[in-house]
Amino acid sequence: MRVILVPVKSLQKGKQRLASYLSSEERAELVWAMLRDVTRALSNVTLADHIVVVTQDRLIIQYVSALGWKVISEQEQCSESQSVDTACRLLQQQGATAILRLPADIPLVESEDIDVLLHAKSDSPSAVLVPSQDRRGTNALYRMPPDALPSRFGSDSFFLHREEAGRCGVTLKVVDNPRISLDIDTPFDLLQLNEYGTHTEAFRVMQKMGVLDRLINLSREIPCDALNCI
Repeated sequence: MRVILVPVKSLQKGKQRLASYLSSEERAELVWAMLRDVTRALSNVTLADHIVVVTQDRLIIQYVSALGWKVISEQEQCSESQSVDTACRLLQQQGATAILRLPADIPLVESEDIDVLLHAKSDSPSAVLVPSQDRRGTNALYRMPPDALPSRFGSDSFFLHREEAGRCGVTLKVVDNPRISLDIDTPFDLLQLNEYGTHTEAFRVMQKMGVLDRLINLSREIPCDALNCI
């Protein structure tokens, strides 16, 4: 049984790295818009048996429940790695043989990107990893079985997941996918959304609020590399 697992932070905690540029209301709107983009892609995936969201946010629970997806409700999120691995253990007990952890902040993702990852098969413990654009983070992690290696999400997780795969004797395949690799965390990421994601809900919401125009004006004063480090 192949499962897609999507961890989602509460609206109040989302996108803190953008707090200097976006108000709390704008960040909440961005989180919602990206979630709609991701759920649009997920709704057209053909190879997943179940889609599960793990969150503690009541509004997000209501939203994904209306889509007919399963929800794992958290009382508190200590870390994404803990949330993901706890959910994986529960789902494995319920029959999951492979779990794809996918983030909720990759608005460019398309259903075919996800199906390509789910198509991977292996008779031995294995994993498929899609790195973030800077090749420091992990934007997708598909584990067969779900406990093939522990989660190490956070700073330098791309390196740490590769290290864990070697330590656990897991066959690891790295897949570069530009749509999955763009997660929205910094002003520079939003500028890339402005360039490549004009078809997305996230773009339309940011454009409507004037956020993208503000950042474009800011980028003329601050080098893009500096915007990416903030």
